[in-house]
Amino acid sequence: MKRYSKKLITAVGLILAMATTSQANSNQRSSAVRSQQNSDKTAAYQRPNSPTHFTRSLDHSSNEVTTLVEKIVDFEDLNWDSLRACGEPEAGDCCEPTGSPSCNDSACCESVCSYMPWCCEDEWDAYCAYRAAHNPDCECAVTPYDCPADSIYSQPPRPAGLDFVQVYVSDEISGQMMYDRFWAETSEICGVRWWAVAATPLGDHCGEITDTFQITIYEDNDGAPGDAVASYPATTSGVFAGVNYGGWWPYEFIAYFDTCLTIPTGWISIQGISSTPDCRIALPTSDFGDGYVCSGWAMGIDCGGPGGEPGLDADLNFCLLGNPLPGACCDGVAGTCIDHVAFGDCPDSNRFEPGLLCSDLTPPCGQA
Repeated sequence: MKRYSKKLITAVGLILAMATTSQANSNQRSSAVRSQQNSDKTAAYQRPNSPTHFTRSLDHSSNEVTTLVEKIVDFEDLNWDSLRACGEPEAGDCCEPTGSPSCNDSACCESVCSYMPWCCEDEWDAYCAYRAAHNPDCECAVTPYDCPADSIYSQPPRPAGLDFVQVYVSDEISGQMMYDRFWAETSEICGVRWWAVAATPLGDHCGEITDTFQITIYEDNDGAPGDAVASYPATTSGVFAGVNYGGWWPYEFIAYFDTCLTIPTGWISIQGISSTPDCRIALPTSDFGDGYVCSGWAMGIDCGGPGGEPGLDADLNFCLLGNPLPGACCDGVAGTCIDHVAFGDCPDSNRFEPGLLCSDLTPPCGQA
């Protein structure tokens, strides 16, 4: 379990009418499988600017991206009668790549194969295992890139164990900010968890990562960010996620708002406030969501062309959180910890872990 420096972030009322520079398409898709292209994209559309983003291939030996696209396109042609039976003991652990079709947990296997049938017909690969790790019908261990189980809305980052990773710059010093849509229904949004890396203007890793962010929640304006509902300045210490992320070092952040808000459908922007021009915040993408993000500059917000212009067919990582459970309140300097403390009763300088006991903390209280 990760550790955090507890920081309360104060809401600042923000009344800004955000104008979009182009008509946004809702571009709805299943949260289970992303189509890499939309047939109604207009090739002649040219964006006024292109959002800065970087992609790192992690394994050139398998050409996994092309294979995935081909399998998605050919869903209707699959031989459903040839699917290997789920639940066979020799099929292998659903939470790991098996090297063969299917896996040994019937409920998990059938659930994943219902929207990714190649996992049962061809091979239960790393992507099948990744989807199993985020499927409620599967019992997989928590990974460094999981949203909490009680999250209101979850878009965990694409893990480093797959074939490629991609990050989008969202940093004040670059003049660029990224926006993504969420659905919270009637739940109160009280906080957010996200992952970020620090990158140079050329996309290389840089050693300094900011602890200052601006988090803004917006209304949905017919498929694009609308008026800002609230803006939260956040100062929160990131926790290293413990893995190399395509050459970058990812950090996990969490911040709770001083006032919860309810907005059934809206947009969120998370922008780093960096102090070094050569080291900027970039947000890893997610394989969950609606496959549609917007980018913003001084001239306004750009949501792409009809059908979604290439480069905007993505999702960003974030987890929307409800009211935090009582948890462990750790004074890292003194090395003391108290169980069952309410979030508001844990001093701002302390480390707070909702829903955990002091004995559950990793690393233990007082240890770096």
